[in-house]
Amino acid sequence: MKKRRNNKAQIVGEVLIYILAIVVFSLTILYGYKAVKYFTERSTEISFLELENKAKNDIERVKSDTYGTVKKSTLIIPGKYEKVCFVTSFDTNAYPNGMASPYSLINNDVKTAKNKNMFLAPPGSAGFNIGEIEVDNLQNWVCIDVQGSKITLRLESMGDHVKVSKW
Repeated sequence: MKKRRNNKAQIVGEVLIYILAIVVFSLTILYGYKAVKYFTERSTEISFLELENKAKNDIERVKSDTYGTVKKSTLIIPGKYEKVCFVTSFDTNAYPNGMASPYSLINNDVKTAKNKNMFLAPPGSAGFNIGEIEVDNLQNWVCIDVQGSKITLRLESMGDHVKVSKW
């Protein structure tokens, strides 16, 4: 008599291997998603820090030059922002009645004295302190359109601060 092999155990073993493969595949996909998300968030943060540092360095470089020195500065703007707004910060009495920019978040930041003077808009929530600056208009704020993820600024040394305007 021939002995019959038990195929039932073999089928159960295959099912367990498939289940294990699905679990491993799912965990790999989940880990990959979390890693990509983490690196994307960090790259955005790095882009903002690079923008802030470049703007601060350019302002300080022009400020330390002789009075009236004019320099051109090109800033790369991360994300999909349409405008970069600058607010006069060297004169603490510049806003006796608050600020009236078209972006309420910027107005609130200036009103609560959060020491930010460069904002990415809309919505105006990303803000930086780039040093003592003045804008060349009566409203004490100016927004410059972003073109091709860049803006070009005209920086003029005023001795103790820098006048910022569009190039």
